[in-house]
Amino acid sequence: MTRTDKGNRKRLKHDAYQTPFSAIRPMLNYVYMDGVFRFLEPCRGSGNIYDMIELPAKQKVWCEISGGRDYLKTRFRKRFDLIMTNPPYSQWREFLEKSLTEADTVIYLLRLNCLGSGSKTRRAEFWNNNRPTHLFPLQKRPSFTHGGTDMTDYGWFVWDRGALIKTREWITVI
Repeated sequence: MTRTDKGNRKRLKHDAYQTPFSAIRPMLNYVYMDGVFRFLEPCRGSGNIYDMIELPAKQKVWCEISGGRDYLKTRFRKRFDLIMTNPPYSQWREFLEKSLTEADTVIYLLRLNCLGSGSKTRRAEFWNNNRPTHLFPLQKRPSFTHGGTDMTDYGWFVWDRGALIKTREWITVI
């Protein structure tokens, strides 16, 4: 996920902007992993989030469109305890709506400005009907292209119906 309208930068195919480890580690410090028995990474990319989840391989599932597994077209037989991902920005809402039906705890890395309401996208209605339980804004803007930082702020948005988050605070800056 990165802003690409500056200069001549072209978007990467499938919005393939890999999540930096520096953005993942602080969030995982707040996840009670002993309560996770089934995990899904819907947008695995190169595996940065997936690989940091310390569970046996048989308890972890991934999708990645470039790997032949399109999350939006995949149906799962069982619910997940945890879904954590950095979705393609152009489809964050479709991915999130699906994830909220498939897991008890959902953690998404999103631009903070996705909270803004656009008339065409009806974001206000979406957020009013799908309020996160926690928000973890990142102190430092991440770099998704390994050069400088992005021009916008990000945070981990959390829907914790599975009681996996270690804090009761609604907003925790990490």
